[in-house]
Amino acid sequence: MTIWNLKLEIPNWDLTIANYPNIFVIGDLAHFSHQDGQPLPGVAPVAMQQGRYVANLIENRQRGKGLPAFRYVNKENLAVIILPAKEAHD
Repeated sequence: MTIWNLKLEIPNWDLTIANYPNIFVIGDLAHFSHQDGQPLPGVAPVAMQQGRYVANLIENRQRGKGLPAFRYVNKENLAVIILPAKEAHD
């Protein structure tokens, strides 16, 4: 049974929809593959960065300015492992 019939949008470089410069698509509905040809992962950090970008873009547009293309920065693959001093020297 299909509950959701969602269509993924391929947004422009600034996360707008083609021919609709005031409509943005972010998060899981955005099939954004402008960086390396592969869509971005459907995880919260992507949507959060896209949301910040769109908010800044709207604010800048009101001032007559723009922004460079959206670029996702993956900060989530960093793991810090801290071992007790005894285990660190074994």
